[in-house]
Amino acid sequence: MSGEEATFLTEDWVKKAHEAINSSEEYEKAAKTWEGDILFVATDIPENIRHVTGGRDKIGFWLDLWHGKSRDYKYVEDPDNFEAAFKIIATYENWKKVLKGQLNPVTGMMTRKLKVKGSLSKILRYTSAAMALLKAVQTVPTKFPDE
Repeated sequence: MSGEEATFLTEDWVKKAHEAINSSEEYEKAAKTWEGDILFVATDIPENIRHVTGGRDKIGFWLDLWHGKSRDYKYVEDPDNFEAAFKIIATYENWKKVLKGQLNPVTGMMTRKLKVKGSLSKILRYTSAAMALLKAVQTVPTKFPDE
């Protein structure tokens, strides 16, 4: 995916991630039977970059994933009070590593660097979909606010 850089932790970035997922034939095929929305939560956001989150040390990105598409998305300012079938929670640093390809998300889940709320066994049955989703999101030109 080409285009302007989007700053990670912003609403613009989650919009572009949603669009990238919907442009991915690989994700569409791998997740054709997936049903379930996911809230991705970034915690422990360093103080020096909280200006991009309105001063928050925690934010979320919600995706309504259904049969290989992202039907909707939302930037979630208060992830503690947001319901989703699945929540995947990690520090800002660990999400950054995932997006840069330095931390495999499945390994991250198994080592609890990424904490899952919801059925871990269901997510693990869809590892190819998870990897295709990540690959799609990695096409978003991303600027990290601390770099």
